[in-house]
Amino acid sequence: MGNEVIRPLMNIVFPEEGFLDVPELFYRSDSCLMGVGQGLRQESHRYSFDTWMNLFAVKKWRNYCDLGNLFLRLCARGRMQVELVGHKLDAGFGAVSDTLACFDCDFGQEFSQQEIPLSVPDEYDAISFHAVLAEGSAIKEAAWCTDSEPLRQNRIAIVSCTFRREKYIQATMGKFHEFMEKNPTLQDRFHLFVVDNGQTLEQSKSPYITVIPNMNAGGAGGFARGLMEANDGGYSRCLFLDDDVQILTESFFRTLMVTDYLREEQKDAFISGAMMNLHQKNLCTESLTVRDGFWIRGYHTKCSVTTPKDVLRCIHADPKIFEQETASSSWWYACFSLSAMGDEYPIPAFIRGDDAEWSWRRFGLHHILLNGICVWHLPWEWKTSRMVDQYYLPRNMFLAHVVHDKNFQAEFEEDFTRVFEYLLETLDYPSVDLYLASMRDILKGREALAENPLKQRQRIGNICEKPRKYDCKDKGELLSLSRRSLRNIKGKKGLALDFNTDPNCYKGKDEVKAYNLLQESYELRVRDEAREKWARREFQGLLYQMGRQYEGLAKHLRSCHEEFKTRSFWNKYLELER
Repeated sequence: MGNEVIRPLMNIVFPEEGFLDVPELFYRSDSCLMGVGQGLRQESHRYSFDTWMNLFAVKKWRNYCDLGNLFLRLCARGRMQVELVGHKLDAGFGAVSDTLACFDCDFGQEFSQQEIPLSVPDEYDAISFHAVLAEGSAIKEAAWCTDSEPLRQNRIAIVSCTFRREKYIQATMGKFHEFMEKNPTLQDRFHLFVVDNGQTLEQSKSPYITVIPNMNAGGAGGFARGLMEANDGGYSRCLFLDDDVQILTESFFRTLMVTDYLREEQKDAFISGAMMNLHQKNLCTESLTVRDGFWIRGYHTKCSVTTPKDVLRCIHADPKIFEQETASSSWWYACFSLSAMGDEYPIPAFIRGDDAEWSWRRFGLHHILLNGICVWHLPWEWKTSRMVDQYYLPRNMFLAHVVHDKNFQAEFEEDFTRVFEYLLETLDYPSVDLYLASMRDILKGREALAENPLKQRQRIGNICEKPRKYDCKDKGELLSLSRRSLRNIKGKKGLALDFNTDPNCYKGKDEVKAYNLLQESYELRVRDEAREKWARREFQGLLYQMGRQYEGLAKHLRSCHEEFKTRSFWNKYLELER
């Protein structure tokens, strides 16, 4: 093998507690090749690592990183046959897998280490290995490695902000401390800053974790406070991480390795983590967001990553999207270069749309998606909020588009009208009130955006009366709703689902029960023609003012943007300076 140093890029991960029921995320054996619970579970000696956590996306690594020779490192005992398998997406077949090489390995009776050289033709997107183990054999550790030296030694500040979610964030803190204890060579390369917006956490005893009490200025305020620590600490990169997630710490290691090996022209690229479904852990809910008119949409959504084809599809991102569309890394897991962002801070958005605006500032930079860099998170339909979606999102996205979208003036009236009509069609009058409030505050400019976040939250919360929720504990009835066509119900009373609801369910209805399946409840939406007439008149007046004042408003908001992203603004906004 010579005297070269072999360095791991990506460790093979085995399921931890909490993931033991989804082994197909990590490996597939005779008992789970077709999925958990399929057929009889039996002892297996053949394992395939062509999975979400362990497939090696060799083409993508080579595209962004300066790598030398590649190896598969195994620490094992006993005898086994190792088969290297290449995978590629195919327009006709979806995915093609070919055996590239086979090796008969004898590790002896005690655990020992071997490196198997990899020769992967350019047409393959990824590589995996299959291991057929003899009786008594075992794999202790494995990793995809390189003999190339890293181009740089990044130091990453991990910033997570939390508001009274002690159970979630303490689990992450415990995992992170354990990860650092087991990896002494990384102890000066990572630090976790937990910004406590609820001011309910005690200071951590771990030398690798700092808890920072902060006022509740939402996600943007928490991340801005953590970013101050990252800038002051001389870190080269910062990683924004949601608090209510479950994470395997291998994501941190892979992120660090990617950033260390990035080519000079790609050294400032974002590393974007996928959001997996916390309750269906094999589902990739979202991995990147791109502009979709006034709003943003997921680039990959609700894909089950149980086969190499699905894994390859989820990590494939056409480079053209970074040229043609505004891509953004969402803050459930987003690692960015501090030198690329300069001494800039988020806009005071409280919540929603802040991460999109942050990424749009560096339009054109690539957002690198790799399997196994991810978090497990509650899907958005579990977290939807009228205040977030119908007040903060339109208000914040208006500012983002004014600053970053040259064509917005010609588009915004149509975008605002489409959402307004949808809210009226679905008899969602509380959301209409919030939507109109967002338009009024857009016209106020700085006054609304720079308002004290605690007072603002209270003010917005008082705008509309919260609809009464009626319990529905018949789970059979709830399940039937998700499978029925609700748009064809006869009569003046109807049924609908309240998340991404179908407007056709409301046509010709005077009264509709809008069900939230996850909360096992419904709210009663009753048509009010007088209220609709008033809302249309109010909306048209506000939209007219926004159009008539657009140029002056845009100039004002752009100047606000320059102010908002400064540290001096945030020091005052977070009341760090009196």
